[in-house]
Amino acid sequence: KNTNQVNNVVCFQKAVGVNNNHVKLYMHENAKSNKIKWSTGSSLLSHKGNVNEEEYELVECIDFIEFLEKTDKYIALIKIDIEGSEIDILNQLIDKDIYKKIGQIFVEVHDNKMPELAIPTNNLREKIIHKKILNINLDWE
Repeated sequence: KNTNQVNNVVCFQKAVGVNNNHVKLYMHENAKSNKIKWSTGSSLLSHKGNVNEEEYELVECIDFIEFLEKTDKYIALIKIDIEGSEIDILNQLIDKDIYKKIGQIFVEVHDNKMPELAIPTNNLREKIIHKKILNINLDWE
């Protein structure tokens, strides 16, 4: 609804990951009270602290890297907040140099909410520093 009147925004109702498949989208623990409101806290990770492993929907997941590789247009901005699944996508964006064709990438990482993401997130931060990448910001909230 927020972008209906904007010509250069295209919305896709799909999950993003590093493979084309169907995945379980685990609903936020409060989703029963308001599915739309609480959808922002849902996750592909069943171990995320505020999701219900018993409540999920099977959704189509696209390989986001493949999607970006096929895009022939300049991408000014990508905002990534996918509730814990950011690390694999970002590593591939960097490893395949796709980040170079994107203006800015703002990411909300979830290592503060999921301790098992602390080491991979720190490794990613070090990779960004080592490669002197300036267009990936992991501190978006």
